[in-house]
Amino acid sequence: MPVLQIYSPKQEPPALLLQTLCENIMAILNLPPDHAWAMWNAVPEGHFYRPNWQEAGSAGGPVVIMYCKESYTKQQVELVMRSLQTTLAESLSCTPESVYIAVQRVVPGEVLVRNNIWRGDN
Repeated sequence: MPVLQIYSPKQEPPALLLQTLCENIMAILNLPPDHAWAMWNAVPEGHFYRPNWQEAGSAGGPVVIMYCKESYTKQQVELVMRSLQTTLAESLSCTPESVYIAVQRVVPGEVLVRNNIWRGDN
């Protein structure tokens, strides 16, 4: 289950952006509905240092941390990252180069979801 944490100086995401990102992830990874989540984190002015965020109305892209199970292949994760980059750049009117994405993989035994501890085989 991928979970996105998106950080941006913009107070709100464009309409349907979070849903679109999750739907794209679920399609790429062949996941059932509700198996990807996204959270928008508005970072107030003065609470960050990122040069392309400094100016009001700048075209600096977001910082994205994606948590996902370690069982996804590198190719799958790369496809997801490129999809995120493209969708975010288009939706936020920023350059693709300014979108930062980091993936944090979770290991079996360290994820509880839907009342189950993921063991790598469930």
